[in-house]
Amino acid sequence: MTDTQLRVICPYAGVVHPDTDRALREQAPHAELIDVGGSPTAYWSLLAETWADGVDFLLVEQDIVIPPGAIDRLASCQNPWCSLAPEISIYPFVTRDTPALLAEDVAALTANRFRGDVMRRHPDVFSRVPQCCRHWSALAESTLRPLEVFDHEPVCVHYDLQTLHAGIRDRDIATYIRRHREWQTYIGEHGGHEALKAAGDRYAPVREAYEFANRIDCFLKTPEFRRLGKTYKESHSEDPRDAFVALAQAAMGAADSGADVFDAVVAALSSTSAAE
Repeated sequence: MTDTQLRVICPYAGVVHPDTDRALREQAPHAELIDVGGSPTAYWSLLAETWADGVDFLLVEQDIVIPPGAIDRLASCQNPWCSLAPEISIYPFVTRDTPALLAEDVAALTANRFRGDVMRRHPDVFSRVPQCCRHWSALAESTLRPLEVFDHEPVCVHYDLQTLHAGIRDRDIATYIRRHREWQTYIGEHGGHEALKAAGDRYAPVREAYEFANRIDCFLKTPEFRRLGKTYKESHSEDPRDAFVALAQAAMGAADSGADVFDAVVAALSSTSAAE
């Protein structure tokens, strides 16, 4: 890698999505594909080490397809922290007016470029994360969101360079449920709710995700549940969390018993609507 090349890292567990690999080979043949499948915290370890190095880098997750011209744009943009916007057809609620903090996967790890000066200003973004918050599935909540909210570091979102989250199209709700349960088990093994509470407000998003189990995005991020999730969220706009907990429990029960998860959640939706 020459001095003028932007370092590009693509952490993966299992395999890199072929569309992600293709896009990286076309735009950044020097990209480093790094296996982080060895443990639930290997992803955190990699990013903590990379952050400590203080060298400009672009992170592209294993199933994120960057659009043509993305590498050149991010390499030339002088903002300390840049994020590529997600595909609008997958996230229809994300617009230019959506605050990055509220736009799922905009202020997330999917595709972000950091310059050395932001790492020097905030050297402990990763190193200070408590053990209970180092699981790969909660790293955005434990690092980027505090960086924006508590450290007041602005993120430059390139809304005209939309990424494709290719992995979404290959997963079903049962996969999300299993992975979410693995995350819950990890937190339970590292102090559970008390440890998350002791971590303080900086890590409140992780605590809230744990407390409410299967977050709304489990439903929004799968093609068959996106419509149901969006409709149900709109009809329970005051506080949809309790309703989604009930739906998640129905889905988890179906996954455990081998029943059809889609049918179970549709039944839960119908039952709740009838009760109202």
